[in-house]
Amino acid sequence: RLRAINAISREGERFVLGKSEQSVRLGKTIAAAAPEDVTVLITGETGTGKEMVARAIHQMSSRAQGPFVAVNCAALPRDIIEAELFGTEKGAFTGALEQRIGRFELAQGGTLFLDEIGELPLDFQVTMLRTLQERTITRLGGTGEIPVDFRLLCATNAQLEEAIKKGSFRRDFYYRINVFPITLTPLRQRKKDISELAHHFLGFFKTRYNRQIEGFSDEAMAALFEYSWPGNIRELRNAVERAVVVEKGSSVSLGSLPIVDSAGKSELAFWQELPKMYDEAKEKFERAFIERSLKEHDGNVTAVANATGMPRRTIYRRLKVYGLLKERQ
Repeated sequence: RLRAINAISREGERFVLGKSEQSVRLGKTIAAAAPEDVTVLITGETGTGKEMVARAIHQMSSRAQGPFVAVNCAALPRDIIEAELFGTEKGAFTGALEQRIGRFELAQGGTLFLDEIGELPLDFQVTMLRTLQERTITRLGGTGEIPVDFRLLCATNAQLEEAIKKGSFRRDFYYRINVFPITLTPLRQRKKDISELAHHFLGFFKTRYNRQIEGFSDEAMAALFEYSWPGNIRELRNAVERAVVVEKGSSVSLGSLPIVDSAGKSELAFWQELPKMYDEAKEKFERAFIERSLKEHDGNVTAVANATGMPRRTIYRRLKVYGLLKERQ
């Protein structure tokens, strides 16, 4: 299971910060947090590189030779969270034919990274509080306490302070995990890093796909700078990968980038060409706004509602009106 978990990592792709003021500051913050066994809470928009930062902290820590175990809390069904994190004893439930080690035990001597910590159920946060305090776990169906030695790193794109006010996140649990906060800046606010990141991803993917591509055309690089990158570094990475796959020339051209439409227009041009009639412009804007928000939050309607203030019912209703509901199925 540990080998399977570690196989999710980025095939040796190195972590690149960039040279912007924000990136330099982030590098210093990572360097300060890494040597100490302090709990870190990494916050930032979807795609800003929270897991890469967590891996960098792990690699720079005294636990670098131990395992790095990543868990996406949002991807764990509510009824198996305890079993997945704490493990199970044989016979704990129907179908439990053997003992199964959980993620906490897999992280022994290393780092446990809980991504999307804001999605952890409220009642389970109480259980987690005791685990973090006592550094022991009890497998599902078991009675004995098992000591666990791990460093905890957490990440979220949610506003946990707002979740606390709404009663969906425990204040005492927040204080427990927010010992050393690190906030990641969106890519649109550190455009000085775009060129370096784009060339880094180009080098990585041209090696992976055995392509002879040496750089970006002036038009392509200008489009990269002009685009707002709602999906942040992840979207840039995916855009460069796609460009490497489809490009037939010796450099990445504007047409091979997925951030432009079939007519070669950038996202900026879309907003500049909104219809002049209010109703038409409103419809076009609203559809684009919802599509972009869903892309930014990996299709999670609840996350979009929390981030934008739009009620979930309204989002679903608009998805149906614009025919987007079928596209998501």
